[in-house]
Amino acid sequence: MVASLKEMAHNHQLTAASISGIGGIYDVTVAFYNLNEKRYIEQNFPYSMNNCTALGM
Repeated sequence: MVASLKEMAHNHQLTAASISGIGGIYDVTVAFYNLNEKRYIEQNFPYSMNNCTALGM
């Protein structure tokens, strides 16, 4: 999961973010708001991942 989120952040040039979660996830969509474009950018992860706990900025 971390590798997928890092790749998404790199691809979209994110310099700061916050995420929290716990448990298993499947077919999840993560979104962030692009201030320059004034719209949400979504990234879908269509597979199963284990997430014991996640908290970051």
